[in-house]
Amino acid sequence: MAEVLDLKAIHGEDVLSSEITFTSGRDAKYFIQDYCFNKNKSMRLRVGKKSGNSKTFVCTCPTCEWKVIATKCKRKNEEEHFYFSTIHDVHSEGCTSTRKASERQLSLLTYNPREHSILLPTATKKVRRENVVDMIVKTLAEDGIEYRKMSVKAIQAYFQQKHGLPVSAHNVTRAKEILKSSMFVKDDQSLAGQGMEPPILQMQHLQYPDIQLLVGKNKQVAQLLMDAVQHGDISALRTLLHSTKVDLEAIDSFGCTALIIATATKLLNVVNCLLDFGAKTEAMNPQGLTPLWIAVQMDQLHIAKCLLDHRANIEATDEHSRTPLLFAAQQGNLKMVKFLIKRKANIEASDDDDNTALLLAIQYQHRDVIDFLIKKGANTAVRNIDGMTAIGLANAGASLEIVHLVAHPSPVPSAVTETFTLLSVVSYYFQNSIISREQGLLFAIVGISSLLPVLVCGGAKLRDTYKSSKETTALKRNDESWQQWQGQCILTRISMYFYLSHFLTSWSDRMWQFALPLLTAQLFPSTLLPVVLFPLSTYSTLIIAMPLLGKFVDCTDRWVVIRTGVLSLLITVLLSSASFVALQNVLGTQPWLEYFFLICTCLFAAIGQTFSNLLTLSIEKDWVIELAGISHKPLEVWNTTIRQIDLVARLVAPMTFMMLRGLDSDFKVPILFWVGLITLWHILLTPLMYTTLLDIYIFCPSLEDKPKSKPTVELSRSYFSLWKQYINHPTFLISISFCMLYMTVIRDGGPITSAYFTMRGISSTNIGIILGMSAAMGFLGTMLFPYLLKHLRSVEKVGTITIWVYFFTLLPSVIFVFWPESTAAVQILVFSIIASRITLWLTDLAQTQLMQQWVFVDQRGTINALQHTANKLCYLFILLLEAIFSDPKQFPLLVGVSLAATLIAATGFTRWYYQHI
Repeated sequence: MAEVLDLKAIHGEDVLSSEITFTSGRDAKYFIQDYCFNKNKSMRLRVGKKSGNSKTFVCTCPTCEWKVIATKCKRKNEEEHFYFSTIHDVHSEGCTSTRKASERQLSLLTYNPREHSILLPTATKKVRRENVVDMIVKTLAEDGIEYRKMSVKAIQAYFQQKHGLPVSAHNVTRAKEILKSSMFVKDDQSLAGQGMEPPILQMQHLQYPDIQLLVGKNKQVAQLLMDAVQHGDISALRTLLHSTKVDLEAIDSFGCTALIIATATKLLNVVNCLLDFGAKTEAMNPQGLTPLWIAVQMDQLHIAKCLLDHRANIEATDEHSRTPLLFAAQQGNLKMVKFLIKRKANIEASDDDDNTALLLAIQYQHRDVIDFLIKKGANTAVRNIDGMTAIGLANAGASLEIVHLVAHPSPVPSAVTETFTLLSVVSYYFQNSIISREQGLLFAIVGISSLLPVLVCGGAKLRDTYKSSKETTALKRNDESWQQWQGQCILTRISMYFYLSHFLTSWSDRMWQFALPLLTAQLFPSTLLPVVLFPLSTYSTLIIAMPLLGKFVDCTDRWVVIRTGVLSLLITVLLSSASFVALQNVLGTQPWLEYFFLICTCLFAAIGQTFSNLLTLSIEKDWVIELAGISHKPLEVWNTTIRQIDLVARLVAPMTFMMLRGLDSDFKVPILFWVGLITLWHILLTPLMYTTLLDIYIFCPSLEDKPKSKPTVELSRSYFSLWKQYINHPTFLISISFCMLYMTVIRDGGPITSAYFTMRGISSTNIGIILGMSAAMGFLGTMLFPYLLKHLRSVEKVGTITIWVYFFTLLPSVIFVFWPESTAAVQILVFSIIASRITLWLTDLAQTQLMQQWVFVDQRGTINALQHTANKLCYLFILLLEAIFSDPKQFPLLVGVSLAATLIAATGFTRWYYQHI
């Protein structure tokens, strides 16, 4: 008990009848941990239901009776304390407990490599082996190793070669941090040559004054406080602050307070402890630097955060009127600059020479800091004392990249305009007259391409004017030739306007749906989440919304449907663009904001795709039938031209975007510019799309005369009744059979198919050739459809024949199912994919015309919308199988499933043909 009684002197007046008191249970635990640590024994804390009022410390050996009980109670005229009422410091015979240092004790060893702490007994001294970190530090210092140029693995190998002992990477990293913390003088070799030890090793010989001095004079207490802070002895520091009245603002011989010393020595736990006890963050060292300034100067982000959490002045300046932000920008410390800006530091603060953070970053050529400050709205027009602006300082530097960055900043600096993507991008670039040559070229391409459809419309107008004049001239002459011009004065415009509006819709849809996921994926280079979210959100939205939109088409005037689709598509594109801009601006701040705006971007894109499908549903399944009647042009010609337009837009729109992206390979046009460019393109094309469809509606009176179905009041009843109506319709069997054709991996452009071909050694160039050949074969199939229908004279017969031919062109792929390792089998699979595109598009055109002819006008929207939904369900099913059987060795199984689905589809089509024809 003698050694324990010696420790009671630490607490002075708190010693009551051989009992030790502590103000908190944590301090009591620390006391016992340190005591057990010195006894070379391990201890554990037992806590029960009342662990807040009583704590029992027992030996880890199950047969040992060592036990200490700390009870929380309040005595007369005293505050609540923890009292050690029973102390058994004698371990039983046969105790197998061994010392296990706590995390706190390990940190004490790291920061305070002395043999004793002021809380530990001084009676028993044991020889301990030298700390591994200290051995690494000593080795590097004595041998004069240039550790800054050596990697961690190199230091590990050197240490093991010299001492024959392995050392962990963690200990090497800690040793390098100690060497970097200026504990050594610059020339450690000279000190070693003079027989002197580096300061970190001299510290081992330091001893605190006798512990009784704690109750001595205040000056001595202040000195002990400084010693505890310098050596990072958190236990001693807490004891001093709890037990005595210490002036935390007292200064040492160098004029520094305890908080400044703790900040300069990079001791976060000491800084936090001092701040908790009321240390002032406004204290200054002789150079006029506050603790926050010192933390920024020494790149201690966590200490700076702790100081700001305790209301440190973020605008404190040094003798040159530099704020911490200015210093961080000057040093190129991007992480600290981001942190200070996030904590509301004044981005326009300036020093004695009127240099802002941006100007200092430009002077010292820190590109990443310049980019970040410009994104956060730093003023590029401000001038320093020499009259130099940001662009002037950039031109005076040696980096052309920084000149381009300052002259053509990627973000839009206004917080208000960030909400409106098109206005923010276009107005900012034009108002500031900093459009680069490449960006100007891109704007020119967009502008000229938007004018081309206008010229086409003008040509159609001139053609119809010519026909009208011919009809008028023949009538005036009473010539019978007027009959050949009768009714021809609007046909050119009807067909040209229709094809042009459909091309604009397909082009905008393909361009946006290709560009937006690609640009979003560039914001998240380390994850494929955006690539997964876009199709998932799109298909989920279509499956839910399309049946209801089909009912909307049947119950609403044709022009109201088109107007709703065109305007809603434009609005969703703008909202999706705004979400993308917000997503880019919240990157690196808070994860939940990133995911929120990512989901918003995907959701608005999915809704836009739904309205695009609404336009397709109304035009391809309804309008084209009425236009074929008024134009006396066969329906198969209209359908063939529509499908050819789809194929061209599907191939050319992504290719055009990638070609435009290739123009800025050397100039790094920002992502926000591309989003604004595609949005601008869509806005320029929308009025032309709107007016051409309006003219068609006016030219064709039959479009105004439409029988409407009665809407259902209850949504749930309406939704299920629509599916029942679809299943009971005569075309259900051919519709669902056609949908099953999409339940296949034997297709061009499929992600898993392209990935498998890549794994089998087919280059990206060859895969691109396969896609091009497949598109060409599909286009050839659309050209053959009118001739095939002319000879067979029945679209039902064309559909039945072509679907079986499609199956037989895929049938050679069965060789791949049984012999997947064969190179010839892979080549057969590729040939089947290319050859089958002809019959696939022939089947598609036949099935489309069948649905147009067999569905009544008041059911066109509902039946075709539900077929579209069933199509997406089949596609999702094959995607699910791809996810389950994702092993490349299982790809032949997916090919087998695809062949089975195609066979079922052909059988269903044939059964329908014999039932109804």
